[in-house]
Amino acid sequence: MQVNPPTPDDAHSKDGLLLSVLIVSYNTCDLTMGAIASVIEQVSSDCEIIVVDNASTDDSVPRIRAQFPQVTLVALGQNIGFARANNMAADIARGRYLLLLNPDTLVQSGAIAALLDFAYRRPEARIWGGRTLTEEGRIDPLSCGRRPSLWSVFAVASGLARLFPASPFCNPEAMPDWFREDERNVDIVIGCFLMIGSEDWRKLGGFDPAYFMYGEEVDLCLRAQRRGALPAICPDATIIHFSGASQPAAPRMAQILAGRIRYCRSHLPPRQKRIAIWCIRAGVMFRLCFYMLAPPSSPGRIRLRHVYRARRFWWNGYPDYDGQSGPSSS
Repeated sequence: MQVNPPTPDDAHSKDGLLLSVLIVSYNTCDLTMGAIASVIEQVSSDCEIIVVDNASTDDSVPRIRAQFPQVTLVALGQNIGFARANNMAADIARGRYLLLLNPDTLVQSGAIAALLDFAYRRPEARIWGGRTLTEEGRIDPLSCGRRPSLWSVFAVASGLARLFPASPFCNPEAMPDWFREDERNVDIVIGCFLMIGSEDWRKLGGFDPAYFMYGEEVDLCLRAQRRGALPAICPDATIIHFSGASQPAAPRMAQILAGRIRYCRSHLPPRQKRIAIWCIRAGVMFRLCFYMLAPPSSPGRIRLRHVYRARRFWWNGYPDYDGQSGPSSS
């Protein structure tokens, strides 16, 4: 099956909507409100905003309803995870393009228009992303990158990527020798700011629901590439990403590990996947031993102990989706 690229001639859906912005929120009320406001400042009547709230326990739902009545809000009774919540939003979206946006982001002036123009100029990409900055204004190296390989998995697990973050050899996934100043094809566009044609999304089946959180966009981009897509980054479309603001560090790390191991099982060659998974597990154990030398109150030691205790959750990666709400590492 070949994914059909979008063109300017069919940019609008049948009911005239050009764009659907999808936001999944979970206990990020103030951040979500800021993200919605930054989108509304830039879009017109040919855009809709859909927010799926994953059973937040803060006041996200009533505040969004009160302040942004134009937003389509789906308030869930349980946390079904990032992938399934985006799939749910996409199911009701009416736009020709879907823009996945994290709640802990601020879309900068002109970014959405620049990304749409980029899609018209580069229809062969089929998945488009922008330039992501940290809260301090620095380039976020994790906003896009190369596909994880056996070597890059080892580099991350062993700590080489952290010790030498500016080295393309030791930190290849982050593409540290590229400062996101020019248009470029990439393997992976991270889901905090990812646009895709709605028809392509449906042909790909959306996100794999087995990925509760983290890794789902890697899987999506690689499946799209097997069907001819050439994901690309537009430096003129810029957002600020308050990375990690929506979740404590320890549960986030456990979920990242679960996503990476599932990726290895799904996408690496058989002989490589076993080694890669062993590297990920060994890397956690090595870091835990290292942090045992630190004081008991050390944040790193506390975080690694939590991750170790949650090893049943991530040890074999996310399992195939069984129709339930999804795992929890907390």
